[in-house]
Amino acid sequence: MAPACFAHELIDGQPVDPETVRDVARFRKTERARLMEARRRISSSDRTAMTTTLAGALDAIAASRPGLRIAVCWPIRGEPDLREWSGRAHSAGANVLLPVVVENAAPRIFRSFSPSCPMERGIWNIPEPSEGHEMVPDVVVADDSV
Repeated sequence: MAPACFAHELIDGQPVDPETVRDVARFRKTERARLMEARRRISSSDRTAMTTTLAGALDAIAASRPGLRIAVCWPIRGEPDLREWSGRAHSAGANVLLPVVVENAAPRIFRSFSPSCPMERGIWNIPEPSEGHEMVPDVVVADDSV
């Protein structure tokens, strides 16, 4: 089966040579490992403080625009745990979305998340909403703090 998208094979509309693809894949793997190790070294109290700061900044965004669709990720490998914030944002009228892996090597979709929504383990064993329509986020919260 062909991939859903070939954008990863193009730069400025031109095909990327296999050596460049290999080099980028190696860089991504190394960088991902470096970031996970850096997150692992953050103390629990520092991680909590960082998450509190992030949640405060997100409160300002979500509170100012009810109905705003904000995508966050389920916390894994030391990433910020925004589950408590997600519940508050949902109560305030924001539409909190989580990524859903429909199939491996395909683009993710996003579904609405609330503290009471049915969840299931996805392809990578990460909880994701098991029901709901695909939604397009207005804002995507991505961790690049370390």
